[in-house]
Amino acid sequence: MMAVADRIRGDAFQPWVVEANHRLSAYLILGWTFAALSGHAFDWFTIPVALLLVAGASSGLSEPIGAYLTNRSMDVSQLEWWQFGWLKQSAMLSMIFRGAMWGLPVSLLWYFDHSLIWALPAYTIAMPAAAVIAKYLFNADWARMEFIRGGLAGGLFVGFVTLSQ
Repeated sequence: MMAVADRIRGDAFQPWVVEANHRLSAYLILGWTFAALSGHAFDWFTIPVALLLVAGASSGLSEPIGAYLTNRSMDVSQLEWWQFGWLKQSAMLSMIFRGAMWGLPVSLLWYFDHSLIWALPAYTIAMPAAAVIAKYLFNADWARMEFIRGGLAGGLFVGFVTLSQ
């Protein structure tokens, strides 16, 4: 489900999302799916988990991913607001950092649910790993990269939670 939710949030569904003015809805589908995966599908904790994942995932338009998939330097005019120092030079470091940005807000809820700390490493690993897999196994297909990223993030999260218990 995380793979599908990440893809809905992604660019293949952009015309539907933009035309229907449902961009936030697409992000909330991803956030709710992660909340459900963490065991908070329909309780009071659903909303903060979903909204914090939305906050982390709303960090930019993916210039580092595009540059990595297409073997080009990052376009300086398209850099994300958070890219500074080495992150301006390295698409891979930028993807790792962006993955951490996706997972960090949710992981801050660890005080209330200790399993949520695993959102940070799950997304930190899934973001660059999905791009590498898509680049070398699927001819840099962006759509497949989003499916892979969502599936990896969800799978890693569940795996980390399971192994930590």
